[in-house]
Amino acid sequence: MRALKSLEADFSGFYSGVRAVLVANKEGQLRGVDGAVAELISVEDMYIKAVETALGGAMQHIVTASEVEARNAIGYLKKKNAGRATFLPRDVIRSRKISPASIRIVEGHRNSSEQQTNS
Repeated sequence: MRALKSLEADFSGFYSGVRAVLVANKEGQLRGVDGAVAELISVEDMYIKAVETALGGAMQHIVTASEVEARNAIGYLKKKNAGRATFLPRDVIRSRKISPASIRIVEGHRNSSEQQTNS
């Protein structure tokens, strides 16, 4: 248990640039870093593998409060020559919506979950 806590505390398993930003944030050297996507999401156990597969490397993208904090973190990485990371500033990113027409198409598909439960 101690070993797992230690791995989590020093962000083992993350790319070097991502780890550097997360450690710097933890130590108060950076502000406005929410964390890596992998740290911020929670998924029911039965969906973990599917979500990990769907997200792939995006699980290590770093969410920041704003573009300014992302730029500061990029500057930190350059200054320390600590690697690379991808940032998702909350003030810049926009969600995408699935159109109602697309939802109707999926719901009408012969293999939709509704039709499967009726079988």
